[in-house]
Amino acid sequence: MQRAGRQPKRTRFDLVIVALVGILTFIEESGLLEKWPFGEVPFFLFALAIALIWFAYRRVQELKAEIVERQRAEEAFSKAHTELEQTKQYLESLIENSTDAIIATDQNGKVSLFNKGAEALSSYGREEIIGRQGPVLYEREEDAKAVMRQIHEGGGTISAFETAFRAKNGNIIPVLISPSMLYDEEGRETGTVGFSVEDGESVVIDRDNFAHLFDEDPKELIPLMRYLFERPRPAKEAPSGGEFRLRLIGQSQATIQSMQDEEIEIQTFPFKIGRRSRAVSAELFDDNDLMLEDRQPYNVSRNHCAIIQINEDIVVLDRGSQLGTSIANERIGGKVKRTSIQLEPGVHTLVLGRHGSPFTFTLVLE
Repeated sequence: MQRAGRQPKRTRFDLVIVALVGILTFIEESGLLEKWPFGEVPFFLFALAIALIWFAYRRVQELKAEIVERQRAEEAFSKAHTELEQTKQYLESLIENSTDAIIATDQNGKVSLFNKGAEALSSYGREEIIGRQGPVLYEREEDAKAVMRQIHEGGGTISAFETAFRAKNGNIIPVLISPSMLYDEEGRETGTVGFSVEDGESVVIDRDNFAHLFDEDPKELIPLMRYLFERPRPAKEAPSGGEFRLRLIGQSQATIQSMQDEEIEIQTFPFKIGRRSRAVSAELFDDNDLMLEDRQPYNVSRNHCAIIQINEDIVVLDRGSQLGTSIANERIGGKVKRTSIQLEPGVHTLVLGRHGSPFTFTLVLE
């Protein structure tokens, strides 16, 4: 039953019928039916047929547009689904083939993911671990509880937590784990995921031991100090092997004298440049392929810059120098936040230190 005071919704066909009634009324009142050329065929039936044909044509066009739009939507959905599936497969491949152990548990604490890195670390096959409680991997059940306690105290995640796993053969493996809690959309805990790496042998050196080694046998500290100072590199360095030629050419008496030659063809990476020092600690802290003779006020730092290869690119990297480096009139390092610049093929000017520094080179990348 229709509610009083509310007008019924008119369809397009209703509007067509109303228009036809108006047209027929006009024709009847004007006397045009006397000139009707189609004999006894009623005029209103002819007009109605034309209207119906027009309406059918319009409806067919609308259906075609709807079909095209639906096909476009299905194609977009199919493309998005394919891209999502490819991304999923890529991420699964990354997890599966990671050399780090990646282990996930569900909300009941049972292992739900156990990649190849975890198999290599623990000697367990995934079929032996999937579905079992996570603590089975730890040396002691208390260790697993300690990890969960640290996760909650750390706000849902911790990094490089020291603990120990028990391998399948019973061996105890010191590990560093970085686990995180997993949550659903409502913030409820649904499980955990963690990265684990085997903890290598640690050597603890306190201040007194360091001073003793520095005075008595400083060479013992060389591997440690080089590790500390060379580790924070912005990119992984790769050995040479690309089809290019890189030459370093001295452009001043200071550079040519230090190079012992006017030109060096760089064939291995990283190629490190720094100031020669005669201090006792130089052997500890300096690691350079080209040592430059500089005098106070120094332009060149002891570990000034390096030329490295990242994939197929050649990059000039400032290694934390005090006055910075200039390559192709662009500054890196020193007081500038930018620390590296990619080298394009061509001829470039390399300047170590302040503007006007005598330590000027030409870098030719061919």
